[in-house]
Amino acid sequence: MDLSIVFQGRAEDLNTESVCLIRKVFPDAYVVLSSWEGTIEKKYRGMFDLVVENQDPGPDFPDIANKNVPDNFKRQRVSTLNGMNKCDSTWMLKLRTDVRLTSSISKITELADIIIESKYQLKFCVSTAGSVDPKKFPILLHFSDLIQFGLKDELIRLWRSAYIPLDVETRFSTIKRKFFFSLSGMRTVRTACEQRLWLGRAVHPHLFHYDSLNYHYIDLHNSFLTMIYFFDTSKYGIILPPRVYQESKSAPCFYQQGVQNIVKKRSLLFFKMNPVLAVRYFKSWSSVLYLILKMTKEEK
Repeated sequence: MDLSIVFQGRAEDLNTESVCLIRKVFPDAYVVLSSWEGTIEKKYRGMFDLVVENQDPGPDFPDIANKNVPDNFKRQRVSTLNGMNKCDSTWMLKLRTDVRLTSSISKITELADIIIESKYQLKFCVSTAGSVDPKKFPILLHFSDLIQFGLKDELIRLWRSAYIPLDVETRFSTIKRKFFFSLSGMRTVRTACEQRLWLGRAVHPHLFHYDSLNYHYIDLHNSFLTMIYFFDTSKYGIILPPRVYQESKSAPCFYQQGVQNIVKKRSLLFFKMNPVLAVRYFKSWSSVLYLILKMTKEEK
């Protein structure tokens, strides 16, 4: 198979055993490391056909409501695209540097037959891990950016067309969002990185918040479900780091196998209230009151 494999992310997270395994399983593959300038140790360079050293573009903006943790979609997009653009192959596997691989990674090429022979319009597939099921957690268009496999040109088009929000988070916008937009109680900045990938495919990307809901985006979410094939990473020898995805049990909000057959009718009943959401409502409003009291105290 004419295959390129891109390891994207921080070089210090690189699992060298996984790179050696890739070399053994796919000896003819073109293997790329795309990381940050000045962070790539000499010992890594001989393990790859190409090492791309990217200038750090910095974070998009800090998440004021979440201890100023930086939003790193710009970094992720730069390192991913710059690595992909250096490849000249038909097929591509996009991996994170912190994944661990087993011998079952050899099965990943089976996805090529599924993609080509299937009815799915988009000729690439994404992992179920990291793809949020809105029936379990009220988030739309959160399809995984962790592991992706498919036609190289299709994957480049996905990352190149991503939606880049221009707004900067402020205390006022944080509080306003907590009152009017938060269903989940999550305090992330704007939309998630995964959502921005797919919002680039929307005609008018007006989903500005992580958990915004409306009929248009329910429809858009459902339409993507008919276009994408989702695969289980564990079946293809890909083990994500514990902080991203618990190996021992599937994260309760993630899609599982058979997701491509799940398409709900257009209805806001798609998001039924349940005790878990009730708790998140309480957490959301209590955090709003906390922010207001804190700001009032600081002004005094």
